Amino acid sequence: MDDLNDFLKIQTDYFENQPNQQGLRDPFGSPDASRANSVEDTDKVGSKGFVKMNAKNSGISNYGSEHFRVIVGKKGSGKTLYLRRYFLNLRRENSIFTENFEIVIENLEQLRPQTDHILKFSQLFNGEFLTEKWRILWRMAIIRTVVIHIFHNAKLADFKKKLPSDFKKKYKSILSKAERPIPIFSQVIEIINNIQDAKDFNKLSSSILWYELDVDLGEIIKNGVPLFFFVDAIDEEYQHAPTYWLRAQKGLFYTLMQFLRDTAIGGKLHILISIRDNVYSSILNSEHETRYLDSSYVTILHWNTESAKYLLLEKLRHLEPIYFIKKGKDLEENWLGLRAIRNTKRNVEENVLDYIVRHTRCIPRDIVILGNALSNRVRNLKETTNDFTNFEKDIVKIVHHFAKRFAQEQIQISANHLTANLMPSQAFELGIHKMYTSAYSGDQEYLNLSNIFLDKIREIFSHIGKDRFSNEELKEARRFTKEVFEIDSDLNFFDILWQNGLLGYDVDEVYTKFFSENTTEFKLPFDKENYSFHSILIDYYQLSAIGNPVKMKTFETK
Repeated sequence: MDDLNDFLKIQTDYFENQPNQQGLRDPFGSPDASRANSVEDTDKVGSKGFVKMNAKNSGISNYGSEHFRVIVGKKGSGKTLYLRRYFLNLRRENSIFTENFEIVIENLEQLRPQTDHILKFSQLFNGEFLTEKWRILWRMAIIRTVVIHIFHNAKLADFKKKLPSDFKKKYKSILSKAERPIPIFSQVIEIINNIQDAKDFNKLSSSILWYELDVDLGEIIKNGVPLFFFVDAIDEEYQHAPTYWLRAQKGLFYTLMQFLRDTAIGGKLHILISIRDNVYSSILNSEHETRYLDSSYVTILHWNTESAKYLLLEKLRHLEPIYFIKKGKDLEENWLGLRAIRNTKRNVEENVLDYIVRHTRCIPRDIVILGNALSNRVRNLKETTNDFTNFEKDIVKIVHHFAKRFAQEQIQISANHLTANLMPSQAFELGIHKMYTSAYSGDQEYLNLSNIFLDKIREIFSHIGKDRFSNEELKEARRFTKEVFEIDSDLNFFDILWQNGLLGYDVDEVYTKFFSENTTEFKLPFDKENYSFHSILIDYYQLSAIGNPVKMKTFETK
């Protein structure tokens, strides 16, 4: 095959339709962490392996420590991969019990709550109480899951023997009827499905039996082995209703922290979770900032230009020779046959790896996708024409093709975010909630507001027209945005672009500050001199490239 367009189509189909299709290769590993075999280190499984990051090259800290309980990061940043590695380490310990996390992630599609569940529960309560209600729901789900495992997991037979004879009868009204070990997710869904309204939930959650159950469980597990359970990937549908998923994840975080302070149950019960970066930022933006900012229980997966490039280089160090154009000591030039790319839009030469990384969201998923595509193109040509005369053009086309796909995904997330913010409180009760969340297909597609917003967003970007602009130009864009939406508000559009990593402010002539996990700036600061869009938006919206290439800076703390 020597037609680049056909190659790109096959590569795109491959990355969007996991599991692997026959005849296609993934030299950098799978971009889907739940299916990736890269939980093992690179020295064991080559370029598909897990690249160890640390504070020096990524800002990652606390991971693997005895206190570690929470992983924070963007979608595609490696949260599931890190939890999988930690689970494998725990499984080697004979003195603990751990839920089988591998089985959990294999069945995530069937087990985790869907947006409909999140909306149904969220619509029951006023906003000011919603996070607290989610905290209560998660705690009940966790306690019910522990009891289910004690009854039905053979590894906890010693715990079962300690149960009072009337235990099941006494707590029948608040426990699940499940007859096999199931994950925490399942109990969240079961509780939501079994309540009709807020009154139902309040009646269930306020039962005195929960307090008595805490005491009984504390007595049962206090002298037993530590128990480890996992809650991961509850953010897969986050983009469909960000406002509501954010509350659900904040409730989970606060539940975990409550268990850590519980000397009776918390001393033996350990819940490991993953949450989105903007969820953690929202937590820091509350009255709890000083309590959680430097918590030893939280691991943040920081990614920026430097860390993403480090990941790419480490993958290259273990890549098979068939995926290199040249031989020699220069790793960068050997891979794609050149060290620099001529950037015609900016009229500069740019290091080829910098160029590649800049057109990703600087997350492992994007690096793996582009690494696979470029490496497969090298192998494809070596096995056919072996002609690399115009390969620089191939590189540019492949990079820009996937950059537009990354942009498309992130803009769709932003459109969904905008739409969810507009959802009326009675939307679920009236049966119109899907207009504000999920994408319709076929004849109903026009009903979904996010599809309408996509056209309006394109109009706003076309109005700005370039990737760098001044404070005055931002003010004008905010005014224009109100005209586009035909209301007296820009719907916090630029805050949403900021939160989704598409818009930042320049900190100097080289770097642009984008939203990061440890910032308390949940809204875009409107007092900066200059602003920049992420590079992935340039081709997607045909923006003019102004000045130096935009480089991401996210490592600094407060």
